[in-house]
Amino acid sequence: MTVADGRARVTVALDDETSAALRALCASAGAEVPTAVPALLRVLLHRLTPGTAVPVRAVLPGGEVELGAPLDPDAGFRACLRAEQRAVGAAVGRAPLSGTAFTADGLGGHAGLTGMPDPDAGPVAVTVRSDTADARDARRTAGRLGALAAEVCAAPDTPVGLLPVLPAARRDDLLALGTGPHQGLPAKRTVLDLFAEQVSARPDATAVVCGDRAYGYAELDGMADRLAARLAAAAPTGPERVVALLCARTEWMLVSLLAILKTGSAFLPLDPEQPELRVRELLTDSGATAVLADATRAESLSGAPQPVVVLGRDTGAAPTESRFRAAGPEDLAYVVYTSGSTGSPKGVMVEHLGILNTVRYRIDYYGLGPHSRVLQVDPVHADAGISDVLSALCSGAPLVVLEREQLIDPDEVAAVIRRENVTHVQTVPSLYQLILDYAGDRLPSLRQVVLGGERLTAALADRHHQLLPEAELFNEYGPSEDSVATTLVQVRAGGGEPPVGRPFPNKTVDLLDEQGALVPFGAPGEICVGGIGLARGYLGDERRTGERFVANPVRGGQRMYRTGDLGRWLPDGSLLCLGRIDDQVQIRGHRVEPGEVTETLAGAPGVRGAAVVAVPGTAGDGSHRLVAYVVGDGEPARLRAYLADRLPAHMVPDAYVTVPALPVTSIGKLDRSALPAPPEPGASVGGVAETELTAAQLRVAGVWSAVLGHPVHQPDADLFALGGHSLTAARIAKELGVAVSTVFARPTVRRLAEVLPDGGPEPTAPPGPAPASVSVPAGEGVFPLSRAQRRVWLTSRRTHADRFIIADLVRTGRSLSPDTLRTALAAVVERQELLRAQVLPSGATAGLTVLDRLPGGVPLRVTELPEADPDGPAVREALRRARAVTFDLERAPLFEVCLIKGPAGGDLLTVGAHHLIYDGASVNVLLDDLFAAYDAVERHGSARRPVPDYQYRDWAAEEEAWLGSQEAARQEAFWRERLAGVRPAPDLVDATRRGRRRGLAGLARRTLPAASVQGSPGTPYAVVVTAFTALLHRATGATDLVLGFPASLRHSPAADALVGYFANAVPLRLEFGPQDGLGELLEHVGTRVVEAYEHARLPFDALVERLGIGARPGRSVLLDLGVSWENATVSGPSWQVEDVLADELPADSDLWLYASVRGDLLHLDLTYDRELVTEEEAAGFADDLVRLVSAVVSEPRTPVGAARGLPEEEEDVWGATSYDF
Repeated sequence: MTVADGRARVTVALDDETSAALRALCASAGAEVPTAVPALLRVLLHRLTPGTAVPVRAVLPGGEVELGAPLDPDAGFRACLRAEQRAVGAAVGRAPLSGTAFTADGLGGHAGLTGMPDPDAGPVAVTVRSDTADARDARRTAGRLGALAAEVCAAPDTPVGLLPVLPAARRDDLLALGTGPHQGLPAKRTVLDLFAEQVSARPDATAVVCGDRAYGYAELDGMADRLAARLAAAAPTGPERVVALLCARTEWMLVSLLAILKTGSAFLPLDPEQPELRVRELLTDSGATAVLADATRAESLSGAPQPVVVLGRDTGAAPTESRFRAAGPEDLAYVVYTSGSTGSPKGVMVEHLGILNTVRYRIDYYGLGPHSRVLQVDPVHADAGISDVLSALCSGAPLVVLEREQLIDPDEVAAVIRRENVTHVQTVPSLYQLILDYAGDRLPSLRQVVLGGERLTAALADRHHQLLPEAELFNEYGPSEDSVATTLVQVRAGGGEPPVGRPFPNKTVDLLDEQGALVPFGAPGEICVGGIGLARGYLGDERRTGERFVANPVRGGQRMYRTGDLGRWLPDGSLLCLGRIDDQVQIRGHRVEPGEVTETLAGAPGVRGAAVVAVPGTAGDGSHRLVAYVVGDGEPARLRAYLADRLPAHMVPDAYVTVPALPVTSIGKLDRSALPAPPEPGASVGGVAETELTAAQLRVAGVWSAVLGHPVHQPDADLFALGGHSLTAARIAKELGVAVSTVFARPTVRRLAEVLPDGGPEPTAPPGPAPASVSVPAGEGVFPLSRAQRRVWLTSRRTHADRFIIADLVRTGRSLSPDTLRTALAAVVERQELLRAQVLPSGATAGLTVLDRLPGGVPLRVTELPEADPDGPAVREALRRARAVTFDLERAPLFEVCLIKGPAGGDLLTVGAHHLIYDGASVNVLLDDLFAAYDAVERHGSARRPVPDYQYRDWAAEEEAWLGSQEAARQEAFWRERLAGVRPAPDLVDATRRGRRRGLAGLARRTLPAASVQGSPGTPYAVVVTAFTALLHRATGATDLVLGFPASLRHSPAADALVGYFANAVPLRLEFGPQDGLGELLEHVGTRVVEAYEHARLPFDALVERLGIGARPGRSVLLDLGVSWENATVSGPSWQVEDVLADELPADSDLWLYASVRGDLLHLDLTYDRELVTEEEAAGFADDLVRLVSAVVSEPRTPVGAARGLPEEEEDVWGATSYDF
């Protein structure tokens, strides 16, 4: 293997027997031997990327030519060779093929490949090239090509779609990877036995808290016994019988669940909010022998064939143990209904052994016990709620039940968590996002958060770690058909797209292709699960059971469930979910099959044909909405009412389109591509225009638009018809300052606006916690600078002012009107005070004054570059000018926007701003405001929006007040101890090079696979810091180093909405010995980083002032060296942002590393002071850093003083993984 020009090359030579067989096969097919290379590539790519046509090209002197030989998976390789020979002949002509290169791209996101036949006689050799320096992809592909060559020679006429591409050893490795650890389970026991153990061990300990009511374990057990006796007296019970449960979120939900289990029966939890008609259908379908219902729901079941036992009447004597026949491990524990694609819901049957396996492992893994306090969030009719409830009650942990009115109010959820000292929460990501948005900084008791049921985004994971760094975050995955839990993983900070982890004990996970073969490592395949926990099947539906529960072809016919989810294995051995194979979607945490909605809609009077499809939502969070296409009478209100009587709210489409006929394909299936585009949610359909709304209605419509993620124009638009639900209602209530019940009672813009004052300021979320709430009225002239602003202003007076310029490039993906953009920018400037601010010096101090308007208008420049290459020299020059802009701090504006018209792919924007008014997160705020205003101008001719009450001056005043608090004194004491005896940064190369001023900055860039920082116990940031520290030790010998890093001080939603300088510089002191292992240093770094973040609010200038730390000429105070972990590319619905990093600008440190993960690559950008470090030395540092990153992960026992990484020619892979397939 070699690496050159940033590309890895691996040559695989076939053995003599395979080479001879391949030559003979080519001869029998009338094909030249080199033709086997593109044929093998085509077959390999077909197996790795099923369903995707990846073109293969010949590389000729005049350019690349695509080979038109479509692959027939049912043909043998001999036939493929004939087709390839014809395609190659047409492309190459009579030119000799020996030495011709063939290339193909794709591999599901991996690098491109090039195969080249060896021109010499003898063994056939193929060289594979990866477009990155990651040798792992090249080596894997070379091995697969070699294995495939042997297979096609052994079976030249076997359909290529059935050929294995994995050697037997690799198949064994994949099977081992997908096998969870073995865990013994107690014989003949169920979860009811585990609960009984807790009743016996701690009878008086609290078991359940609901509102102001609390019940001990013995008390709860007694209530369940008495209810079980009433149930048994009212209806047949016992193993394999089903009893339904229909009640609100109260303690009786738990009492009923336990009572049903005590009778030996299986419980069927039903959603109490779903329509009465659907409840009756499910009762009939399940064959339930009885229903336990609270008084409200019991009334709706009058006339039901089953006996209805009304809850809340705790009377009767407790039964004796002999009255009931206990269920065994193989008996049915519960039935839950999920959406079905054929038009009816599916009842998933889960046995006791399966839920016991899940509960036992969750208790052990999360360490649940009497010291824990578990919040019951998910309802029990969603089976995640079942495992949550049983995990708490079977571990001795008190379970805190959220009542419905509490659940839909985020403030109330936070209040319950604080009041009850909740330590453990399990819920869906969408609800957790809402809790974090409104109360994330007020949840000090939380220690564990478990998310599942929906895709967990990297943004939400990062938000969690920012607000709750002490609370562990976990991601669980598992279908109802596998006892709801199949895999799990702890999600660490800065880890990128969260995976779903590794299998639970006693479970298996295999990724299979359409032929039932294991897909190679890293390739996508259907997630198929097996082991203890698989459901028995679907109640009364043998056909659908037989379709989904099948024999596992790679595990000797063991039973497995085909989930329909796509996944792939990551380098660290964890599973990443990629989406669905079929049409199933998740809507508000519920599995929804559009086919079931279609079948129900087709039964509506006047409907002659129907189709329901799921389309992506507009909020950009991976959500979906349902759109109905109707042939016949398609009046939306009538159809919506019809469906609302038969389906749960989350299954009712929010848009209805009437079509003359449903388009079909040539084989009679619905042609989705030919359906009309769905209407924009909330779009006007000929009613009142937005310009006719009152001020109060505009306010309501604006909040609805922001929360729903799409424009709302109509005063009589119904919130829930537009896709709203309880979570969105809670957000709207919070923003408008009304009760959640008011939103439910007044679900239209017009009716909700009636209870609001006409007009009024735009509502904002409350600011983050502060010792005192400080508000600085506008119009008082001069405001104090924040501490960070003061540091920038003072430094700018002494040194290069342009070192504090931030520049961003925005790829808009659209064509922008300069006039419209100017109007929109003016609206943003009016909303964001700092965009109109300038410094007003006063002797040795300064203040900030905000102008009413910018004297020269908004700073927008327009450059015309018709059809320019967006990455070409003309655009690069425009970016250079944007980065080179200078500002006079005493004259507003301190920012500038340049519109670059004409480049291919859409217009570009550059945003240059001074750090005094801007930080790295401000670009998102600015662009959100700017494009919202632009769209409003285009649509309505105006972009005026109320100015937020909370502005940067208020935040600066809060900061100054905080400096007098006890917390500030505590943080000062911490830093005084941590930085005692600190010394200046060591000289990197030669102390004589350092002058009294800094020189220009240089930049050395390197990339390596993002997997390089995975597979270790530390976060990616900690791995990079450890490698950087080892690099500095190698260069200087220092064992006591201080590195700087930035920390955001945006601690409230109100601050999140502002442009401003909210960053703080934080020192990170690392003390170690040369003999310490890299793993020990990594652990030390992780501990120190957490400590530093916990004390990051003390402003840096206040820290150095109070500690009396100064700087020598040519140095920065404590910040000569540092590491910044940059956020991934910022983007909106149609735009993306890229940092404009450049050299030839004033340096502000000796050596500073900017690290970020973008896509599959880890970017390491090393900036340096050219007065201190030469370009050659910087390149050496960067190369060493790359190798040290690998060493930190793969060689944790190597002493820091001996860490050298590996010579490039000997390095096997960048990063480390136990699964190199």
